[in-house]
Formats: sequence, structure tokens, C-alpha cells
Amino acid sequence: MDPMVLYLKENVLLGEKFEADKVRRKTPQFWLSEDQKLYKRSFSGPYLLCMHLETTELLLEELHEGICGIHTEGKSLSHRALTQGYWWPNMQNEALEYVKKCDQCQRFAPNIHQLGRVLNPLSSPWPFAQWGRE
Repeated sequence: MDPMVLYLKENVLLGEKFEADKVRRKTPQFWLSEDQKLYKRSFSGPYLLCMHLETTELLLEELHEGICGIHTEGKSLSHRALTQGYWWPNMQNEALEYVKKCDQCQRFAPNIHQLGRVLNPLSSPWPFAQWGRE
């Protein structure tokens, strides 16, 4: 995100030609506010505030375990962050990893009571052929 902020602020591209072209192509999706905050344009909602990776852990903690936290799964946790107006790269993967580290979610998750092996289908329907005839 820092190369995009630099490009939007001062129209300067740094690094290799491939990386500079990548930043130039992705920059129209973003907007820099007057207070130097980077926002991502969304299709059907407000601008999304771009978060640095250092602050995403605190945001996920507040959304997952905070005052209004409901210990949701990873995909719904990342969707909740989007609806609250936040965005960062790889947010779904980070939300999944955060939920995997949550002790309460792992301890009280619903157990799967299904057999761990493949079920054997009946090889012949002949024993059931007489059920419909009376």
C-alpha cells in the first residue's frame, strides 16, 4: 500500500518496471484523502479504509471477541470487516488464521459425529424389491 500512497501523493513510481506497472494499474481502484489515508473504492458501498498489516490483528480481535463480538467463522469475520468499512490484502486468509488461533472457537465448536470412513453401499437392491408389492 505504501507505493500506492507515494504514487497518488507525489506521482512517483519506485522499484522495478514490473512492480511500477503493477502499481500504476491498481492505483485507479484507490483514493487518497486529504489527511493521507488510503481508501479502496468498492462496487456497492462506501470507500473502504485500507489498513496496514500491523493494525489488522487488533481490528480482527475487536470484531471477533470485542464488546459486540460474536465469534464468527473466518469468512463471515472478513465480510463483517468489509461491511464496517475496512480493507487490506489477503483479509479472508488472515481472518481464517485468526479464528484458528481463537481458543474459545476451537473448544466450543460443534463436533462432527460422522464416521471417519467411507460408507459401503448395498450391492444389490433385491432385498428391497418386495416392499412396494402387497
